[in-house]
Amino acid sequence: MGAAPISAVPLHADDLVRRATAGGFTFTEAFSPARRIPAHAHASYSITLVLGGAFEERYRTTNVARRQPHECAPGSVLLRPAGEVHENHLGPRGARTLSVELTPGRLGLGVKSLASLLSLALRREAALLDIGLAMSRELRNSDAATPLALESLALELLARMVRDESAGENRRSEPFRVKTDAVVPRWLADARESIHERFREQTLRVAALAAERGVHPVYFARAFRERFGVSPGEYVRRLRVEFALERVMSSSDTLAAIAHDCGYADQSHMSRHLRRRHGLSPGKLRTKR
Repeated sequence: MGAAPISAVPLHADDLVRRATAGGFTFTEAFSPARRIPAHAHASYSITLVLGGAFEERYRTTNVARRQPHECAPGSVLLRPAGEVHENHLGPRGARTLSVELTPGRLGLGVKSLASLLSLALRREAALLDIGLAMSRELRNSDAATPLALESLALELLARMVRDESAGENRRSEPFRVKTDAVVPRWLADARESIHERFREQTLRVAALAAERGVHPVYFARAFRERFGVSPGEYVRRLRVEFALERVMSSSDTLAAIAHDCGYADQSHMSRHLRRRHGLSPGKLRTKR
């Protein structure tokens, strides 16, 4: 196997939407249509935020734990060391991403405080998606203050991730943190997979999930929270609101149709959840695409 090419973000110039450099950071917003992007690596440490669509990222490494692919949906944040060889398999609707690369000098300024972020990882957190959307708006509506705003947003992104790591907030905010080295009972893993398949069903209940696996609902709820940091109900709520956000941001379907498809009782129910999670109504989120 030959060496993977070292590239800028993104790999293909045809995918480039907007790019800017400020304060030792390079910001690239790109839309990539459905396809496979061959194995490659980036010359600089990079952070990629998924703003819309979805893709699977696969890695070439001898480390078994790190060989696991990452499923990247809206709100996913990929942390990649320089030279990390990977390939991307984009979903049928492609993917819209915002990548931030750090120059060696910029990375060196915060090497001690950023130590916990310098390994390959995948996170999901609504606040990080909000920062990515703000960067996208700056790239789209560029003016004299844009370089300062972009640098500030990049520093805010790094500070947020460092604080979350040190405070353990990512563990409490699962299911949007991926762990490849933890042992989960098979029945609980199956239950989680079932929730991912059925979270849009309005009739989904904890009692039914527990009964399907032959455990008491109280034990089911306790085991689920101990492993994933939230109750089954909150897990379902987060999956619904992130799925709703993806649909709002990437489709032209009516908000009522999206609400129904996401498992909400009605459009106002979905709107309340999106506003609570992201601070904006679905209509305003859609205008910021």
